[in-house]
Amino acid sequence: MENARTVYEIDGEEMPCEPKDLRFYPYALMNTFNRGEREEAAARLVKVAQEEGRWVGVSFARIVGKVVEEARKSSEVSGVKERNWRASWKHEHDIRRYRLLAILTLGAYTLFVKKPVLSLEPVPEWQEPFSIVLMYGLSSLVDGFLELQEKGFVRITCTHQDDGTKGMYPDDVIYPTASLAGRILEVQKSRQVH
Repeated sequence: MENARTVYEIDGEEMPCEPKDLRFYPYALMNTFNRGEREEAAARLVKVAQEEGRWVGVSFARIVGKVVEEARKSSEVSGVKERNWRASWKHEHDIRRYRLLAILTLGAYTLFVKKPVLSLEPVPEWQEPFSIVLMYGLSSLVDGFLELQEKGFVRITCTHQDDGTKGMYPDDVIYPTASLAGRILEVQKSRQVH
């Protein structure tokens, strides 16, 4: 039931293409909106539309939830890699010690002590997306959405009282506009080899 609270229908806007027509590496719309924060914000919005199979407005809470999930996964994978690196380093040290003691005892050491075995954790299959947010935090994503709104590429509706501060709230809904989809499509067509 998550979609009922986090995805909203777009009313009355004719989009120039379907979300599936836009192709990009996760969250990387290079040189499309002239700033990484705007490009990632737009890419995250389009990614949700692709997952839903249609153009939709998305709550900021859903986008933040995805960022948190990716950060957790990134941390998990990094932790496994770090533990494997430490285990490899310790194993190399143990092998050197084992060999040295085997040489010093003319092989007698190997009769009483087993050779150290390297044991590594399996690294989860996961391709980390190119994400400014994972490097610089959520403020870069907020800046991206607000800049896209200033340029007319998205429309943001707020259900809270606007107190004049710059920022976004979980219940804010971000709607893509036809100019957003059109700009991405235009840049992708200009990059195609004829």
